[in-house]
Amino acid sequence: MSHRFDKDNYFPLHLHAVDIDGRKGDELLVTLVEPSQALDKKDSRLCSIILTLQKATLHPLVKNWPYYLRVIRDRHGRAVALSQSRGDYEPYADSIRLLRWNSTNKKVELGEPYRPARGVYSIYQFNLVPEDPQRVMILEPNNNLNGYFAPEETLEATGIRNYGDFHELAYPIKLEKDEMIGGFDKKTFREVYAPRRFELRPAFDGQSFIIYKERTGSGGLLKSAVKKVWRGSQGVDQVVGVKWEGEQIVETWKSKELSKNILDFTFSQDSDRILVLYEEEKGCALEALH
Repeated sequence: MSHRFDKDNYFPLHLHAVDIDGRKGDELLVTLVEPSQALDKKDSRLCSIILTLQKATLHPLVKNWPYYLRVIRDRHGRAVALSQSRGDYEPYADSIRLLRWNSTNKKVELGEPYRPARGVYSIYQFNLVPEDPQRVMILEPNNNLNGYFAPEETLEATGIRNYGDFHELAYPIKLEKDEMIGGFDKKTFREVYAPRRFELRPAFDGQSFIIYKERTGSGGLLKSAVKKVWRGSQGVDQVVGVKWEGEQIVETWKSKELSKNILDFTFSQDSDRILVLYEEEKGCALEALH
């Protein structure tokens, strides 16, 4: 089966799955962005969609939603659906909120703020700590991992290395004030990059998994108007398992190193395999890592 979006210029940022309506099977949460331009300012808007399977066909439960969507695992391994809005000039704004199914009206609604993520900047860059309901692990904008005591927002643990810039999927957001470049040209927007997948799996001994990035990304939406030319990159990419131990966030598992640009990963039903999506000369490919 397949589902065609309403517009050809939608650009996909994230894909997650969770059972929202309580019926058999998961719904698909697709975070989409659409490019826009007003006068000389490039910009974009969120237009996300939630799809459900009905009689072997995918139907939208929600269309054109102005929210980022994510599914996380809570400390007990249960799937939790979350949303967050975008600001006018910043990628993330307002609190991270739960998604709820209204059984009376048969629709998905925004719920209350998700208390474990109170004060967290980005819906995509945090994970809970299974052993402690008051602590949260955050991937900082500078790509370092830190652990915080959430009630007081105090730093208690640091990671052992920097996880590198994840510059794979870029989209524009307009600047509040134009910036002059060289005295003649002006910059009216900035590139924002979709975050890498960062996923807690309590069943895997409470580990969280993240992409370690050395290699150069290929662009995304801002490069879509130019024919893509394969250009290799130096270094390796890797999927890494991490845990909070004492005052450090340590690496407890590492995949083999790949001399390929890792774009995403997920877990197969066979619990000892991680499927990795990576870029290669002819496009993209999948590989199972043990």
